[in-house]
Amino acid sequence: MSESFLKFAKVRPSATIPTKEKFNAGFDIYADFEKDYMAIKPNETTLVPTGIASALSSDLYLQVHERGSTGSIGMKYSAGVIDSSYRGEIFIAITNCSDKDILISKLPEDETLTKYKVSMGYGKEMDEYIKVYPYTKGIAQLIIHRVHNEVPVEEVPYDELKTIPSDRGDGKLGSSGK
Repeated sequence: MSESFLKFAKVRPSATIPTKEKFNAGFDIYADFEKDYMAIKPNETTLVPTGIASALSSDLYLQVHERGSTGSIGMKYSAGVIDSSYRGEIFIAITNCSDKDILISKLPEDETLTKYKVSMGYGKEMDEYIKVYPYTKGIAQLIIHRVHNEVPVEEVPYDELKTIPSDRGDGKLGSSGK
């Protein structure tokens, strides 16, 4: 087997190559857009551009995970696998699960709030309904995983499958009682 590899490229010069501390599990990936901020309304899913593309050896894939700083304010990712064969720009599907407008912003928080409230026709009383997330922080993590293409797959009748020993059987979600 050939040696595994992971390569990142900037789709736009303004993009930030994903970063990773030596002993961390994932690479932080960053938003990359032209305007001053990107708004995500409550219960809305938005594809956030990163300006980054990747190439991985065929034995690897990247999985998107949320960061602690995003999950704690209600920014949840909605799709999560980047296959080794994909060469286009990586977009992170982020759903705002909070009751506040989330703004990924290049500007200082007070300037962001002012510009956004003016654009939306909001008054000062709306400050508590808006959360500003700094553009300089990662919006998600990319974790490298191995692809297990060598596992043989066989189709069998369901009745035969049910006879294969299992501690759980066909117990549904929560059936283990743990």
